[in-house]
Amino acid sequence: MRYLLSIADENKNGRISWREFIPVGIEAIQTFLARNKLMAKEKIFTKEINPETFSLIYKNQASMAAKHILRKFRLKDFNSETKEHSGFIDF
Repeated sequence: MRYLLSIADENKNGRISWREFIPVGIEAIQTFLARNKLMAKEKIFTKEINPETFSLIYKNQASMAAKHILRKFRLKDFNSETKEHSGFIDF
């Protein structure tokens, strides 16, 4: 996680803005989906699941992952002194 955060911190100020984090989050989701598609292509999954079902699963997983990432970012994006969200997270 620290490695991913260091990649996201483009200006190396030790804080990650949502704008810096979005590309890393999207890339992580795309990697996850590509891995699942490859596994499906290699028939690692059962034969009973058709392509339409996989499409629905991928869309749902991507949506859930995006919501989870945003929720986690917002949890860390909180200044306990000011009780406000700054749009940044610190290491």
